[in-house]
Amino acid sequence: GEAEYEKTINVTPGEWKKLSSGDEVWRIHFDGVMAGASVEVNGEKVSDRPYGYSPFTVLLDGKLVEGENKIRVTINVQKNSSRWYPGFGIYRPVRLVKSPADHVIPGSVVISTVNVTEKSATVKAVWEMSKSGKKEKNFVVENPKLWSPETPILYAVRVEAVDQNGTPLDDAVVETGFRVIEQKDGR
Repeated sequence: GEAEYEKTINVTPGEWKKLSSGDEVWRIHFDGVMAGASVEVNGEKVSDRPYGYSPFTVLLDGKLVEGENKIRVTINVQKNSSRWYPGFGIYRPVRLVKSPADHVIPGSVVISTVNVTEKSATVKAVWEMSKSGKKEKNFVVENPKLWSPETPILYAVRVEAVDQNGTPLDDAVVETGFRVIEQKDGR
């Protein structure tokens, strides 16, 4: 089947100043579109996404103008193109994300547990900034509650990037759990 979605977004003069100077970056994040999505901004195709199960992001750099901007998403699902999801269309949230020029790259945050005991968990967070590169932070969680299927406890880890003056630029939040997996006698 085929479907079309349209949305008009307005870029104010103040927003346009930030966008045109490169101080700000806008993107549209799709959590789920099934499938064969084509995205246009003001009549220009900016993205094709043949798949339907993965989130994706479309950068709007250089595509927007001051005033009204028309976003069009066309879905074209081929017959028998899926084993699990028989429907089509935009089936999860869509967000317009406005970020500073140097921002946390979506999906770049990796949380690793260096060491876990009943008393503490040593954690390492690594993420990528769009302009200033890789960042890393180590921290300790006191008395962590361990994740298990019976008690699926998750912690929200917030990473933040700041400029040379300590002013926050951007942040991202990722959920993670702590657990211990041991190998004994080769098993």
